[in-house]
Amino acid sequence: DIEIQNYFLELVLIFVKKIGNTPKLREVYEQFQKLESIFRKLSRIANPDALGLWGELFTIESSRDPEYLIDSWHIKSNAKFDFNDGIDKLEVKTTTLNRRKHTFEIKQLQSFNKSKTIIASVKTTPTDNGKSIGDFILDLKPKLTALYFEKLIGKVFDIIGTGFSVLDDEEHRYDYSMAESEKKLFDAKSIPKPGLIPPRVSNIKFEVDLTGNKSINHIKYKSLLMKAL
Repeated sequence: DIEIQNYFLELVLIFVKKIGNTPKLREVYEQFQKLESIFRKLSRIANPDALGLWGELFTIESSRDPEYLIDSWHIKSNAKFDFNDGIDKLEVKTTTLNRRKHTFEIKQLQSFNKSKTIIASVKTTPTDNGKSIGDFILDLKPKLTALYFEKLIGKVFDIIGTGFSVLDDEEHRYDYSMAESEKKLFDAKSIPKPGLIPPRVSNIKFEVDLTGNKSINHIKYKSLLMKAL
C-alpha cells in the first residue's frame, strides 16, 4: 500500500534525524525497534469505526493544542472516553444524519467527582472532495514535533490495525467545512439519560437527539483539556 510506504519513509526520516550522523549501535537498534513496533500494529485484526476516527482526528487537528489532545487520546478501542487527561473527559460523537443523534453508554454521562465530561458533537457528510483520515495526518505533521508525529501515527495504526484501507479510500472522505461550522459542545450533565438503573444491569446503550440541547462555550471551563480545544 503506497500510503503505508509513505508513512514508513516519513518515520524513517524522523529516526535518522534523531540518531544523527555518528550514531551508536544501541541508538540505531532502539529506533528501529520503535519503528517495528509501530508497523507491527497493522497486523492486528481490527474493524475500525472510520467515521468515529475521522471525528476524533478532526477534533485534534482543529484544536488549539493538538499535542495535549494526542497525549489525552485513548489507544484501546474499549476506552470509555475518547480523550481523558486524568482529570477531565471529552467524548467525540460524529454523525452524518440530518439531526444531531448520537449513541451513548450510560457511563459516558455519569459524574466523576470534580471532573468535567464534555460531549463534542460533530456533524458532517460524505463527499468525494472531503478530507480523509490520511489527510488529517498530513495536515497535523507541521503542527507537531517529531515525537508527537510519531505518537500520532502509532495511535492511528493501533486503532486501524488491518483496516488500513480507511486511511484514504473514497468511502471515508467527509466535509471538513461542515464539521467545522456544525461542531457543538455539550456538558454531559445536561444530556437526557435513563433514570434509576438496577445494579445488576450493565452495558446500557441509548440514542439521544441533541438537536434542541443548549451548547456550551468550553473556554469558560477551567480545564487544560477543554482549553486545548
